[in-house]
Amino acid sequence: MDKSRQDLWSLPSLPLVLAYVAFPLADMTARTFGRDQYRSWIDGAWLLLCVLAILQSILRLARPLRFPRLPAGVLIASPIVLILAIVPTLGARFVGVTYAMEMKPILYIVFAWLWVSAYGFPSKRAFVQAGLYLSALIAGELVIGSAIWRILLRPTGSGEVNYDACLIALSLCVALAYEDIPRYYSLLLFGGVLATFSRTGAIAALVILLVSRRVPKPAKLLAAITAPSIMLLSFLVRGLQLSVDKIDRYLMWTSAIQLFTGSPSGLMWGYGVGARLPLSSSVPGGLEDLWLSQAGKLDLSGVYAFQYHAMWLRILVAWGIIVVALFVANLVVWTCQSRDPLRRYLALVIFLEGFSMGVIYLSNVGVPLWILLLFTCQGVAFPKTLTVRKPA
Repeated sequence: MDKSRQDLWSLPSLPLVLAYVAFPLADMTARTFGRDQYRSWIDGAWLLLCVLAILQSILRLARPLRFPRLPAGVLIASPIVLILAIVPTLGARFVGVTYAMEMKPILYIVFAWLWVSAYGFPSKRAFVQAGLYLSALIAGELVIGSAIWRILLRPTGSGEVNYDACLIALSLCVALAYEDIPRYYSLLLFGGVLATFSRTGAIAALVILLVSRRVPKPAKLLAAITAPSIMLLSFLVRGLQLSVDKIDRYLMWTSAIQLFTGSPSGLMWGYGVGARLPLSSSVPGGLEDLWLSQAGKLDLSGVYAFQYHAMWLRILVAWGIIVVALFVANLVVWTCQSRDPLRRYLALVIFLEGFSMGVIYLSNVGVPLWILLLFTCQGVAFPKTLTVRKPA
């Protein structure tokens, strides 16, 4: 066994280093020196690693290539997605920048597939290590920032701490799934999620703790008390009102319902990938500042799918209910099976996080998530070092 391949600082784990360590550390460093980070650099880094993976695959053409299996839902939905992706490029409503934003999940799964084909999967140890490193960065920022300002200060992490919470939750899924990973790692990772003050992250982390057989009942009870307390505290730390109609994610769902009610024909196949949405009012009340700012940065007018932050809304608006149904069905099957706990935990995290965040659309979350999802499709137990199963 090559122990160097088990560590976070090994070549197969390079995507984890980029997402869990380099990206948040770069943002923290930029803020320390009073500079704004150009966050889209991570997409350029994924493209560079994609080129490296392609070159590595070309160099290995003399040997049999090892291709990981894809989730069943992805395989079934792929013809529909392909057609829906081509049609908007032929119409007059085509908007290149918003189209590219809706295509990001496809690019991320292609990169993850190419990477593990060329270099193999990162080890479970690497996934847990990555989550612990990110938790330490978040906790450090929380403690140091609070000490400097003498108030409880919510950490910023990579610039969007909810995304960091999602990454740590993925590592928590791995830590809970396997008996040979010390239980206190799960405790540290759960603490890392709570340190972000992410409400959705806290809910997702709590749910997988409650369904895990590795967590003793007293610990589950403590988590069930701690997580809601942190969620309540997050409103106070950020100065947010507890009224539901003041929460932007809630307003986005109500806006989407208005869209579906006013133009139900788009529900089946979506309203066009990247196309302007047929809302009766361009910007719904309560979301003006956020949505006008997002549109202004891209020199756009109107409302587009990317402005709905919830993954389920974005998929429904851009790709239609058929694609959503296939995705949900895949997650339900994974949740109900008992053979592979990692599948169950990942399905729960994706389902819950998808109600408030983009998940598969997120630049720093999409690739690590797809790597884990690809692994769950290989039909083998999680080994010490993950590799793509050789064809028979």
